[in-house]
Amino acid sequence: MIENGFRLYQGHDGLALAQIVNGMVYELEPSQADHNLPLGYYDDNFNLVQPELAKYDPNQLRAPAGTEEGGQWVEDPYRPKVLSNGYRQWETRMREVIAQLPASHMRAILNTDIKVVDKIPPMDPSLVDRGYTLGLWQGNKGSNFGLIKIAKGFQFKGRKAALRNPDATMVHEIGHAIDYALNQQPSKMLMGVMARDALTMTKVEKRQFQNAAYWLGSNAEMFAELYALAYTPGRQNKFFGMKRAGAEAKFKTSIATLKNYLDRTLGT
Repeated sequence: MIENGFRLYQGHDGLALAQIVNGMVYELEPSQADHNLPLGYYDDNFNLVQPELAKYDPNQLRAPAGTEEGGQWVEDPYRPKVLSNGYRQWETRMREVIAQLPASHMRAILNTDIKVVDKIPPMDPSLVDRGYTLGLWQGNKGSNFGLIKIAKGFQFKGRKAALRNPDATMVHEIGHAIDYALNQQPSKMLMGVMARDALTMTKVEKRQFQNAAYWLGSNAEMFAELYALAYTPGRQNKFFGMKRAGAEAKFKTSIATLKNYLDRTLGT
């Protein structure tokens, strides 16, 4: 995705137009665009910069999730792209995680780019006292494109620390992107079952459930962390501040409901 310019694309309800300003996306009226122009990204003078990828055909064989060829990672064109920003080891890890996530989920956020950065200033007022934000999703409701940032490190009480769970952090932000691409219907639909699972916590679990007010105060945050718990592959072992096994047991019903809903909505 370009940093500044326009995107003309086929939305859910027909032709759609968006303006991109410093990586932020703003929806415009489609009538402002020339309907004879090819779909794709344009600069500020409306010169075509990057043609739109062809629409995914589910009857075709799936493209490979990604392969390493000659030292270069060749990505599946139907999955979000990890931008190169000088953090090759981290970026390779992000690409490997994306390759393991459900293809139908990735197509839902096809034009969401992912970028590893040095640090992210705190965006949520409740996190200002921490002095850091681990991950950030920027985009628009009902859209399949945006930008996810993953911080390589952060500061806590004046001390620098490295991010220990980058896989889960990225999948959490992908959960936000999917939720918003579907007009936040997933987080609204799962609100009740997630709250019921959370209310069954023991005193010990509540102590483990770090930043409980942050999770429980937002359907979107609960959904994104639940998505990370359900789909993060491999080694990550902390979700909701709890050990993975305990979190999976506590949110068993929520995970099953989430997977069933996304399978029905996006396909398997």
